[in-house]
Amino acid sequence: MLVNNSKFYMIPKTGLTRVRGWLGPYHQEKSRVQTRWCILRNPYSRFCSAYSNIILKQGCAEWMKESIGNTDIYQNNMYKLLDDLLNKNYNDMTPFTSIHFTTQLEALKGGKMNLYFKFEEMDTVKRYCEFLTNTQLSPFRINKSQSSDILLNTEHAAMLKEIYKDDFEFINRVTFVDRSTIWHK
Repeated sequence: MLVNNSKFYMIPKTGLTRVRGWLGPYHQEKSRVQTRWCILRNPYSRFCSAYSNIILKQGCAEWMKESIGNTDIYQNNMYKLLDDLLNKNYNDMTPFTSIHFTTQLEALKGGKMNLYFKFEEMDTVKRYCEFLTNTQLSPFRINKSQSSDILLNTEHAAMLKEIYKDDFEFINRVTFVDRSTIWHK
């Protein structure tokens, strides 16, 4: 999405829908890109959000539906999902489902950004979008969905750490936009 020479790189489950809503009316088809930016999110919370929204709420993976309310089946199916992700086996997933579980670095396709924002600091993202559009935008509210109810045992957490290893390393290396940053025209 391109607004005022600033290109937003879209990564699912990082506030993408809200930012698209904020910037959509101002999108330009062609413009010289001067700034590339994205929002990064803690891989654990991003996974839980995707799992809650894509698997539980939208039921995009039929084999996961049977696990709701049954702890044994839930643990086995969670293991199957994580094992598929670890081995990059997306055969049981639709393209819509798999894109939500790919790493953030894969979503960026190696693109180098000028600005990195933290999902946990969406107020800073909102201020930047207001700067780009020169308008007052609606507030961002994090949906308190079922993602906080996702149970990850020690084995699941270890698998997630391996699946998103590059994301964890990248997030620890990158310099994020400071909350106190003020943009000027």
